[in-house]
Amino acid sequence: MGHPDRLKFRAIRNLKKKQWKKRKQARQEKNTASVDDSDVSSEIRNAQRKKRLKFMEERRAQCRYGSREKLGDSTAHQLRKYRENTSVAIKEVKDGDGKKDPASLQKALRREAEVILQLGDHKGLPYLFGICSKEKPALLVTLYHGDETNLTIYKATKPKPSIALADWGSIFAGVADALHFIHGRGFVHNDLKGNNVVLEGEAGNFNPMIIDFVSAVNASLAKCRVPTGPPLEPHRLINRPRSC
Repeated sequence: MGHPDRLKFRAIRNLKKKQWKKRKQARQEKNTASVDDSDVSSEIRNAQRKKRLKFMEERRAQCRYGSREKLGDSTAHQLRKYRENTSVAIKEVKDGDGKKDPASLQKALRREAEVILQLGDHKGLPYLFGICSKEKPALLVTLYHGDETNLTIYKATKPKPSIALADWGSIFAGVADALHFIHGRGFVHNDLKGNNVVLEGEAGNFNPMIIDFVSAVNASLAKCRVPTGPPLEPHRLINRPRSC
């Protein structure tokens, strides 16, 4: 039998060898994993990166504005609802097809804010909080109208929800009153359709709100034309004068 101290030394040495082998094996496995990761295509890595950036953007927006809900989507703008202490609708410039000049879209958003300011207060028009144009994307912030239903005239024509005939009379009367006010202030909305009229309130007491003034023009610049064919929104009539 060996000396006790020598046996103890050998046991410690064998233990350290085992630990060293485990660390070496772990390093080899880590290097193998790194090689496997390097084989991932650049498209997949870019997609993962974009997903992370989008997630971070969503979190920043949530921290800044509270919870949000998508309201609408158009070729030039994206509309979202943010809730914190006050429900607001935030319209942001976007360029989904890459064919539009971001500067011109931001200019249109500022123009819309100017029109709303010049129109003034009316129960059938949105309340403007302001615009954010120093940072991209440019934002237009208005009070959110429509309660939790986000009901428009277009949606109200569907079987559900069903709206009484008497309510339709008051709705159209409210739209006419708001249009009369807009025209009296010297402007033409120029894009009036079912999706651009939000119904605020509840059945029996609806208050129609005309929104989306991005296509509005001064009445002196509006042009009338003889309608031919099916009705279309003015912004869809390419190379044609805008309708009243």
